[in-house]
Amino acid sequence: MGTGSVGEHSRAVGVVKDTGDVEQPDVLVEVLPAGGSAVVASDTTDDFGQFDLSVPSGTYDIRFTPPADSGLRSYLATGVSADSTTPLTVVLKSMAVAHVQGTVRDAAGSPLRNATVILSSTSPGGSNGFVQADVNGHYALDVLAGTYRYSVDCGGCRGTNFYTYVTLNAPVEIDHDLTRDVIAPIATLTVAVRNADGTPVSGASMNYNFTNVDTADYSGRTYGSGNTDTSGNLTAPVLIGLPQQSTSIRLPGGLNIPITLPAINGDTSTTVTVPASVRVQGTVRDAAGSPLRNATVILSSTSPGGSNGFVQADVNGHYALDVLAGTYRYSVDCGGCRGTNFYTYVTLNAPVEIDHDLTRDVIAPIATLTVAVRNADGTPVSGASMNYNFTNVDTADYSGRTYGSGNTDTSGNLTAPVLIGLPQQSTSIRLPGGLNIPITLPAINGDTSTTVTVPASVRVQGTVRDAAGSPLRNATVILSSTSPGGSNGFVQADVNGHYALDVLAGTYRYSVDCGGCRGTNFYTYVTLNAPVEIDHDLTRDVIAPIATLTVAVRNADGTPVSGASMNYNFTNVDTADYSGRTYGSGNTDTSGNLTAPVLIGLPQQSTSIRLPGGLNIPITLPAINGDRRLFYIFDRTTGALYLDDQPPTVIPEVDAEATNGWYNTPVTVTWKSVDPRPSSGTPTRPDPITVSTEGADQLVTSEPSCDPAGNCATGSIRLSIDRTPPTITADVAPAANDHGWHNNQMTVTFTCEDPLAGVATCPAPVTVDQDGAGQVVTGTATDRAGNTATRTVIVNLDTAAPTITPTVSQAPNSEGWNNGDVTVSFSCTDILSGIANCSPPVTLTEDGPNREVSGTAVDKAGNTTVATITVSIDRTNPLIVATRTPANADGWNNTPVTVTFTCTDAQSGIASCPNPATLDQDGADQSVSGTTTNHAGSSASTTIDDINIDRTAPQITATVVGVKNSAGWYQSPPTIHFTCADTLSGIAVCPADVTVHREGADLTVTGVALDKAGNTATAETTDLDIDYSPPAVTVTGVVNGTTYPLDELPTVGCTTTDTGSGVATDASPNLDRDATGHYTATCTGATDHAGNTAPAITVTYTVAPTGEALATITTVYVSNSGSPNAQGVIQDLTNKLEHGKICQYILKVNKEATGPNPTLTAAQAAELVYWARILDPTC
Repeated sequence: MGTGSVGEHSRAVGVVKDTGDVEQPDVLVEVLPAGGSAVVASDTTDDFGQFDLSVPSGTYDIRFTPPADSGLRSYLATGVSADSTTPLTVVLKSMAVAHVQGTVRDAAGSPLRNATVILSSTSPGGSNGFVQADVNGHYALDVLAGTYRYSVDCGGCRGTNFYTYVTLNAPVEIDHDLTRDVIAPIATLTVAVRNADGTPVSGASMNYNFTNVDTADYSGRTYGSGNTDTSGNLTAPVLIGLPQQSTSIRLPGGLNIPITLPAINGDTSTTVTVPASVRVQGTVRDAAGSPLRNATVILSSTSPGGSNGFVQADVNGHYALDVLAGTYRYSVDCGGCRGTNFYTYVTLNAPVEIDHDLTRDVIAPIATLTVAVRNADGTPVSGASMNYNFTNVDTADYSGRTYGSGNTDTSGNLTAPVLIGLPQQSTSIRLPGGLNIPITLPAINGDTSTTVTVPASVRVQGTVRDAAGSPLRNATVILSSTSPGGSNGFVQADVNGHYALDVLAGTYRYSVDCGGCRGTNFYTYVTLNAPVEIDHDLTRDVIAPIATLTVAVRNADGTPVSGASMNYNFTNVDTADYSGRTYGSGNTDTSGNLTAPVLIGLPQQSTSIRLPGGLNIPITLPAINGDRRLFYIFDRTTGALYLDDQPPTVIPEVDAEATNGWYNTPVTVTWKSVDPRPSSGTPTRPDPITVSTEGADQLVTSEPSCDPAGNCATGSIRLSIDRTPPTITADVAPAANDHGWHNNQMTVTFTCEDPLAGVATCPAPVTVDQDGAGQVVTGTATDRAGNTATRTVIVNLDTAAPTITPTVSQAPNSEGWNNGDVTVSFSCTDILSGIANCSPPVTLTEDGPNREVSGTAVDKAGNTTVATITVSIDRTNPLIVATRTPANADGWNNTPVTVTFTCTDAQSGIASCPNPATLDQDGADQSVSGTTTNHAGSSASTTIDDINIDRTAPQITATVVGVKNSAGWYQSPPTIHFTCADTLSGIAVCPADVTVHREGADLTVTGVALDKAGNTATAETTDLDIDYSPPAVTVTGVVNGTTYPLDELPTVGCTTTDTGSGVATDASPNLDRDATGHYTATCTGATDHAGNTAPAITVTYTVAPTGEALATITTVYVSNSGSPNAQGVIQDLTNKLEHGKICQYILKVNKEATGPNPTLTAAQAAELVYWARILDPTC
């Protein structure tokens, strides 16, 4: 509530708070004339809830409207005077939700089942709600606390098509849950229709014209229609206060009875008695005399206030209609009477007197328009559509109109009933591929036909996508010519957004109709302004400036609100690049989400969300600049929808303490996420991040933390980490040798570095001058971050030389010679640093006397000693070489193999050499060895191995693969498969499978196998009988394409021959003829002994009847009947043929076959009628 007034300085000032005494910013303050609605001045409260408006002197109402997501109710302060300077203090109450329920009843107290109960806020911009009552009239509805007016929508609430809507003017305060019954000023009107004898008339229909009622207590309206039930009664809910009304009752037979319904002051009943009538019936036809099936025949009285009637004709155009005696004019409504969506309505001006039952046919000036659509090659185009623009015709005899649309059938034709007198009309034909062809239909003066030939076109195809690149499934792609009178075309894209559209070459603009293309009832239509030249087949994707708006509704506990509805008001967008509009409505799904395609560029819009319980909450949708997701949270306590559009706050926490701003261990950062109010729920928590990388002022950023509304944020922290100790190096001068030893004194010097925190301490140089191994020199460095590093150097000093002793591997003979290799080895020792290098053993392999060998010992400190020894050697062996009979390329012989040896010696000569050896047994991997000796006692040996001998031929067998019939014949080419084997050297070549394509008897196929030793073997198969050619068939007795007279009918036969397995079954003939004497003779069924079947052979010929030939056949048939009337019948039938009276001849023939004394059988009559109708096809 609020108190205070507008001051004498014509200023409205004050502060707005809630019931908790908290100042409320962003509240809209509007100054209105007392009792008026025009805004005199407006302002928005500042951050402290204060407002200040300048107004003329006077008394005002001031309206306070808080933000939609504030959870506060609007308030209207009335009668604020401008004679005081006291500031206003306005306290806005919470916008709590109240639950109101009860029963809605009519004025007599009966429940109004299924009526809709509506609560409308009395405050501008306030919330509304509605709900449908159940079959017992019970309703339950959620609304925001406030003042409301009740309305009742009784559309069909009595199970009829009568509609009554009423608003009760008395305001109702609803600020808590309550039960409230609603009494609507609705009564029941009962109309009873009876025949003159009092029997009920069921199925009679009555209209109630739209009528308003406006009283001090309520206002509303009633309208609708209904039929009497089986008891002849019609009941309807009507508004009390309705005046007397003139209307009519239409009976099932078409009779229309004018009546006057009484004024409605409560439940009202009236009875209508059917007056005497007359029946007029007949057939309604078009101008050509064809019945107009299912047309509606209407009789309109020429007398003011007279009775009218109408009835639908049946499929044969027959109608029967009851009317009151009088003068009428006929009208014919041919809406869909040709089975199309073309509509023609015509009124015949000539009055007709109808004062007794009569039969009267109606000839309507309606013709048939046939439009044939053909491709350039003459083939029909089915499924092409055409519109006929609404056109009036007004002549002295009749007036009417034609309009509608239709598609061509499978024959490429469209037929439509049209009014005679229609002028020439410009329209277009749209083909199934989308091509739109401008055409001009001729004027209609009777049945009219016209042919449209499809011109050359180009095809443009591609994918239509929204601004984010997602396909717009099922969207309609439209191409509009930029040239006046040019062709347009459209086609619906598939579920993948792909479209393909045929158009005439030219310049076009694209439009995209996204009606329901996201599976909702939201509609977006956009035209892209840029013209596109299309003069050849091309692929062109279309990017429409369409975004996706997602509205999510959740309860405060996070559960989804399904079934919540939202409207998007019709809104236009017009930019330099495109223009279009978006509108529609939709409901949230089971996940509480609603998605809709919307046009980019749409401005901010005020609308509302209606919750399933009926509560209607205003919201403001943002401007659309791309895909948007809005997450609303419903707080039942306040009755507000809160928009969560703020991301969480992400706070970092570390697991270690820094020293001087530095960490010297890995740091783990954990993240705490807090979602600001209004909150859609607990946000996701980013995973911890362990940072082990060294560096100064490193930026660490978390993964996104997202709340359930999809608002996301990241946290960050800067870390300086130095985990690496300082570096310390030790330099020894002079440097040690490769073994790490010195043989003179040395100095150790330390160098320290740290690239991040810097060095705090570094050790002084150290000198070493005493012999010894593993002497340790240590230094330690420290950096400013507290990391330490130690460097230890091991130094070795040795100044004494090593010792060396030579030895030989074998002693020489008595002459001082060796006959083999002699190895001289050296033994070295050093008591401190150890031997670094002792000369390796030296093996003497060349003959010669007194050969000198020296060795050197070096210790690891670099000290050296040398020793020398002499050796004499004669160690050359004799030579032996073996040769053999050569093998083939596969390493095999198929004959005996001989090995021969050759021996030589350059010094003492040969003492013995092996004789030749011959191998003559089959086998693999055989070998021969031999040894020679010289006079000095040295010997040598050699071996020939890998000797392979195979003198045995391989094995080969032949197998026939295929199926022969019982007669021993193959009907398809068999395959000869060879199988080869060899148990020793193995198969080198085995013949490939041979498919026998030759035909004949006793055919032979041969194959040869070869093993790896060169041995061969042969196999063959014989007695193959093959025939896969069908027999030859010829039609005899008739020449193809020849015409024969009726009295010289040919005899058709078949001949069958086969040059292979021979004929098993001869072909047999079959005759067929059409209605014009054209015969087809077919020979089928021929087979040979191999099972081949000959194809059917067909010839055609024609039999041409003449009257004379038909008379001869007639005479033979009738004469054979044995009837005493035969001669007279022959004479009668012959005369009719001679005088060309074919139709009379046919009637006479049929009569002679069906009369009491038949002279013809039914078959004979059918044969004679067949030939007669060829002579005269009109019969």
